[in-house]
Amino acid sequence: DITMVPEDGPQARIIVAADVNNVLLGDEGAVFTYGKQKGLKDEDAPFMEDAVHNLAEVIKSDFNRDVTTIKGGGAAGGIGAGLYGVLGAELRDGTELFFRLAKFIEKVKGSEAIITGEGSFDSLTGYGKVVQRVLAAGREEGIIVIVLAGKITESAEKQFSDARSFGISITPPGMDFKKAKECVGELLQKGAVEAMQELVRLARR
Repeated sequence: DITMVPEDGPQARIIVAADVNNVLLGDEGAVFTYGKQKGLKDEDAPFMEDAVHNLAEVIKSDFNRDVTTIKGGGAAGGIGAGLYGVLGAELRDGTELFFRLAKFIEKVKGSEAIITGEGSFDSLTGYGKVVQRVLAAGREEGIIVIVLAGKITESAEKQFSDARSFGISITPPGMDFKKAKECVGELLQKGAVEAMQELVRLARR
């Protein structure tokens, strides 16, 4: 309820760590980029886009903040935009913030390989998600990056621009999502073994 927000704003500094850089509206906004992934039907997307646009207009009218252009505003269904617009939150690149707090680059320097994971390694990964940034760090530091994912789409293969880095889809062909969730531990173990075997092959080249 936005009427509960104090007129002089919240009495605390709010920092939002957004894992993607999408804006709120448009083809690369919250609805058209992530709606289908969250269960939104294609025919309902235009209605939802109009609803989000209306919300943005209300926020602009009541709080004098334009939430339509801020990077990260489309994260988590538009929560990033809402927190910025209503509470004056500061949106940060979540991956960059995590890397800094965890001292990620310092810790991986000198490593031979990094193993990371993603539920679905697809075109959405390219919007600034952690895996994409780990791959970039691997290229910069000359480290092999191995991605273990539930699935890897053809459109995402181009993200392995460094020939030494690679991805492994741990879900066998034909296995449905429900079954994959039930035996994810076993699938991860098999994927890790496959990754180590590939590392050995790379070392012998």
